[in-house]
Amino acid sequence: MAEFDCFVTADEYAELLEWAFANGFRLSLNKNLPEPQGEYVVQKKAIRGLLKSGQRTFLLERDDFSRYPIRLRRITRDGVERWYPRAKEGGPAIETYFWEPYWRGDTRFIACSLLTYQPKIDNPTTGEQEPAGEAVKTAYEQLIAPLRKSCRRTRSKSKNRSAYVSSGTETLLARGCKLAPPFGDHPT
Repeated sequence: MAEFDCFVTADEYAELLEWAFANGFRLSLNKNLPEPQGEYVVQKKAIRGLLKSGQRTFLLERDDFSRYPIRLRRITRDGVERWYPRAKEGGPAIETYFWEPYWRGDTRFIACSLLTYQPKIDNPTTGEQEPAGEAVKTAYEQLIAPLRKSCRRTRSKSKNRSAYVSSGTETLLARGCKLAPPFGDHPT
């Protein structure tokens, strides 16, 4: 699975999603839905409102690489039926995840966000796995290239992972915030 770990602010994440929307990506909400149909962002200006309301994960699709509708799987919790998008079933799609900074004791930590896609998807008609294809890889690279170029690369404490730190995150670090583990340490 291709993964791009990055430390970004909510504004920078919003800018990334707005850029994607303006460049032909369809943004669907990656959450439990009340009905068996996906919810899509239909206006660019709605993105920041969704983020402020707590929506942090999206599936990005586009006609040049998404071959199938994303399958929604039914789940029932406490007697309530919901539908959950499965990025690996259908698509392919690029997944984005953003987490807000959090407090641990007196220290504010910046959580690592993620952009990813599955290299293999399940064909919703046959149920068989197939390669996601070069088109999704190209779109993914197009999406992360500006981040890679404008951000500083950092390594985890164990040196087995790397992530990119945005300029907005650098400002937060200068104000005393810390990167979340495994890139920073929690106080014991």
